[in-house]
Amino acid sequence: MKRNRWIRRFVIIVAVLFVVSRIVYVNRKYPQVEYKDIPIGETAEWDQNVNLTVETAKVYNQAEAVDKYGPDIVDAFDNGADFVVVESKVLLSNQNDKEQEVYLYDLNIENRIYSNAIPQEVQLNTEDDNLVIDLQPREERAVKICYKLFVDQFRNLKSYEIRAKDFWISGKHYPVKNRWRLG
Repeated sequence: MKRNRWIRRFVIIVAVLFVVSRIVYVNRKYPQVEYKDIPIGETAEWDQNVNLTVETAKVYNQAEAVDKYGPDIVDAFDNGADFVVVESKVLLSNQNDKEQEVYLYDLNIENRIYSNAIPQEVQLNTEDDNLVIDLQPREERAVKICYKLFVDQFRNLKSYEIRAKDFWISGKHYPVKNRWRLG
């Protein structure tokens, strides 16, 4: 009886040590994400050989956004929810000697607890309605991208006002996550 108890304890200790060693191995091989915050107006690499600069950012309330982008930005799925639109003008630069395809839908707006992608219903009503951009060698192109943020998602914070400076646009996420400040 005592022998079985010692065998069980030994097996449990070996299993725990194995699990801990695998956790340590994975944490060493894939370290924590490093954040690099880029102020508005500064340029940093977004994707391989493509630089991004956030030039301006502005928040429009729902009425202003509907006036600017048209009534069809009020999606049927919104169910009358109040929203704001964050409009940002960015400069994309191809640093390569080859033509490159850039995917704007890889850019998200986020703060410390919230993240959202570019909504089609707004972006399709801008002059930059294509979310896939072809950049010629060494070409720079200014593009307007818009994000729709629902006010109800921020209501638990007392008298919270959605301001552009509280958000970033983020690109690649690992191993270095570049975040362009919107204000």
